[in-house]
Amino acid sequence: MPTGTKAQKAIKRRAVVKAALAGKPAAAVAKAAGCSKRHVQRLEREPETQFLIEQALRPHQKLLTTMAGKAIRAVERALTARKTDSADRIVQLRAVERFGELMALAQGKDRPEQHERGMVTWEEFLVLYKARKESHGETAG
Repeated sequence: MPTGTKAQKAIKRRAVVKAALAGKPAAAVAKAAGCSKRHVQRLEREPETQFLIEQALRPHQKLLTTMAGKAIRAVERALTARKTDSADRIVQLRAVERFGELMALAQGKDRPEQHERGMVTWEEFLVLYKARKESHGETAG
């Protein structure tokens, strides 16, 4: 049986909305709100929270549409980047990743948990392995 009040839940829900829009991880929100990470994740998935997030992003739809073009161009630039300017490309790709999270939020979808990665396929592993070998000056076989 829940021990919190509706007012406390509303306060936590607003904190979850604010954190989701800022891109903060659930663990940080849980610590600040004084609850568990699981509770924060549960709140994020509730329709009321999704509605608040969508409403917060509604005035920014035109800006998000403009950003879509910029995100596509950043990905194109990153695909042709040289190793000498990779730091700038990494920043651009992180911005594109954040844009994708904002678009998912605007559409009412759950945001992916930061720093969580699913299983890597064998093909992805080989690509990562070859790229790492090449960056260290070795030839991948």
